[in-house]
Amino acid sequence: MAPLGRRLHRLASRPWLPYLMLLLLQAKVMWYGLGSRDLVLADEAQYYNAAYLWFQHFRLDPVWYPLYTAYLGTLLNVSTDAYVVTVLHRVLVVLALDVLVLALMRRLLPNWIAWLVAAWWVILPTNFDALFTIHLFAAIPVLASWLLILYRPRPWARGGALAIMLLATALTRNEYLVGALTLGAVCLWWELRMAGRLEPPAGRWSYAVGYGLPILLAALAIAGVAARSIYRPPELWAEARSKHVRNLCMTYAFGYQQRHPEWTKSPWLDCSDLMEQRFGAPLPTLTGMIRGNPRALLEHFRWNAGLTPTGIQVLLFNVSSARVDPGYGDIRRRPVRANRLSALVAGIATIGLFLIWRERRYWWERWLATRALGWLAMLSMIPVAVVVILTQRPRPAYLFAQGLFLMALTGMSAFAIVRRWDPPQRLLSAGLPLVMIALLVLVPGGPYIHRDPRSLLALYRRLAPFQDAFTQPGTIFLLPGYLLEIQGYVAHEYLKDPFSNRDYRILDSRPAGLPLGEFLDRQGVNLFYVDEALWARLEADPATAPFLDTPDASGWEVLVRHRSEGGTWMLLRRRA
Repeated sequence: MAPLGRRLHRLASRPWLPYLMLLLLQAKVMWYGLGSRDLVLADEAQYYNAAYLWFQHFRLDPVWYPLYTAYLGTLLNVSTDAYVVTVLHRVLVVLALDVLVLALMRRLLPNWIAWLVAAWWVILPTNFDALFTIHLFAAIPVLASWLLILYRPRPWARGGALAIMLLATALTRNEYLVGALTLGAVCLWWELRMAGRLEPPAGRWSYAVGYGLPILLAALAIAGVAARSIYRPPELWAEARSKHVRNLCMTYAFGYQQRHPEWTKSPWLDCSDLMEQRFGAPLPTLTGMIRGNPRALLEHFRWNAGLTPTGIQVLLFNVSSARVDPGYGDIRRRPVRANRLSALVAGIATIGLFLIWRERRYWWERWLATRALGWLAMLSMIPVAVVVILTQRPRPAYLFAQGLFLMALTGMSAFAIVRRWDPPQRLLSAGLPLVMIALLVLVPGGPYIHRDPRSLLALYRRLAPFQDAFTQPGTIFLLPGYLLEIQGYVAHEYLKDPFSNRDYRILDSRPAGLPLGEFLDRQGVNLFYVDEALWARLEADPATAPFLDTPDASGWEVLVRHRSEGGTWMLLRRRA
């Protein structure tokens, strides 16, 4: 077996193999889930709309993640089909994250442990099937910052990492400011206390250029985004404040409803009523919440902190032992599995960290001295998690960077445990290609998160060819639902708000005997989508059936009428 072992060891040491096998593993676990995806609801439709603004007019909304919407808008040059481009942009983000995660782990850990930790990241649906791609995209600059600070022990690498975090703060997620400030403090401490011991001496010019030039370039990039902004400074501040207070309103209302199920209103639509009741203002800022009702805000903080163990379980294992969701979607509740995995990881971390502390001189000299700043950079994101958890929720999608730190810490602890046994290490290192193949074969592929039937995609496919009908001023559109999504994915008018939406519920208020065409005129509706279910309902009513047969008699033109297996649907427009 010795020649085979040597061949496997040489194969495992080739850098291309781990990356290839990791991407193949990701492709397997992600492929079937992509095949069942619908167009993403709510926020992603707004991001797509903002991306279309970049694609058409080379303009950006600096409040709503301009770096992300510029990336998505650039991909619209490949295809303007909303489904194609949203799936493509997610796949590219996920694969880029896989490469960065493996590169980071190979900097921090032995290669065989690094690949296993990266595979742990890859197979978790939380990390590729997050509801909104922006949360995955936001982890990319953080990983880039960590990799750069580990690349070379020089001031320019640290300055570049700090500049990336500042850029990510301004253009991706504002809460990263806490991480950027913490990283800046870490870099200052390193320059004053550690750099002289561990690195070749650097002159003042090296520090000035190393920190000054990257930060200057980041400032120029931010200024470039400001130059393409759709807002002037006063409007920008007002929009940023509006985003802040609405976010606080909805997150507080959602947590309040979990604590008080008797409050049955919508956290998204009716949160201002609750905020008025609890804090004395419909949309207070965080400071306004502190002044208005500090006890209620403290209750909100305590609730979110109490959900943190559940959030960490979902983040690391995609299962939970608790009933309460730490995010905004369904969780997979598997108490036995979640508790066993939690105990296993906690045990590995406890034993490994104890061993590292007991032999800290050995570990510092042999392993950690050249990697210490990378670990400190990862730790600098922990204060961000504290802010996010208390004010928002311990939603796993908000904590990808912190999850990577916990995975890396578990891998380092496992390394400390097996370090004393050299033959098992050699066996695991040489047998890594076999482990890769085994995981590729054994790990199941499929949609881990339940998806509803792709009704939004079907509606988009029907309406997208008639985009021009939505851009007419004064359009009032009647459709079964997905009001925000159709405006984002179909209309592409970010600022003009070209049409208003109504859903089918207004038809319940039609007086008996009133012709449908006259009722629509009274409601101001001039664009009308009739799906199969509504067609069957109207056709069964003698008072509305004539409208379906001869809509032109009521002043409506048929843009499209189509018979499908499920019935007939059509799109109508009121003649001027």
